[in-house]
Parts: sequence; C-alpha cells; structure tokens
Amino acid sequence: MADWLLGDKDETLRLWVDGKSASEIRLHFENRYTRNQIIGIAHRAQLQRAPMSPLEVERRRIQRQAKGQDGRGYPKMKAEKPKPVSPYATEMQRTEYDASPRLFEGQPRTMATVRSGECQWIPGNPSATAPLCGYETLPGKSLCAHHWARAHQPAHLAVRVAA
Repeated sequence: MADWLLGDKDETLRLWVDGKSASEIRLHFENRYTRNQIIGIAHRAQLQRAPMSPLEVERRRIQRQAKGQDGRGYPKMKAEKPKPVSPYATEMQRTEYDASPRLFEGQPRTMATVRSGECQWIPGNPSATAPLCGYETLPGKSLCAHHWARAHQPAHLAVRVAA
C-alpha cells in the first residue's frame, strides 16, 4: 500500500464527487492506489456520489457489454454445469416392511406418540404426523434391527430412488 502523495487525496475526492468510479480513479493515478484505498478515502470523508446522467449510464452499460461483463461489471459466467446429486439427497425406496407400520390402539406411532425403545424410522417424507415404524429397537439405538441394517449399509449397496 502506497502512502498518499500531497494533493492526491483532494484529487481523489474531487473525482469521486464528479461521479468517477473507484476503478476509473485508480487508473487516473496509474494504479498507485488500490480501489479499496480510494473507496476508504471517500467513505471516511462521507461523500455521496454524484448521480450519473442517463447518457453516462448507457455509455458504461455498452462498455461492459463490449468487455463481456454482466450488469454489475463482473465477467459473465458460463452456463453452470448441473451439480451431481448426492445419494443422500434422495429418498430411500420403501420396502414391504415399511409399508405396514406397527399399530398401537389402531393408530400408527408418530413423533408425538413414540415411546422409548420403539423404532423411530420414518418411511417416506418426514413430517410431524408421519407414521413411524414402532417396532422394538436394538439396545441403545433408536432403530429396529431391520432399519438399523438399512441405514448403516455401505453407500454402494444402498437402494435409492432419484427425487
């Protein structure tokens, strides 16, 4: 970072008030100061930018287009490649075991009614009223033996359905 030369701060403030951008001011001083230094000087002086005329706005827009920049002055991004879908972002396939949750008093267990020692596997999309498995869990676990085996199988063996 260069120290400011005598008169450069005043010149910077004058250019800023005239509506020049920090990049244009940096080029005016032949890259002696960074954009952040110029913006910092204007900010500490609590200066407001002069509104640009419609002609100046259009001139800058045309310049950005010629340089291949977007509306904010950044290079245009190439079309994004689709991101790979994580196998964990998809729902697991339901089995016959999941299709018939254990009933208690004629109703399936939900998050509100599940008890300690009952499987908390939610077949399908989770919600407050989604039925839980409800079968007896493995000691110290929150899942029954069937769902524990499904949840902890190696990823390459997991049966998943695209969302």
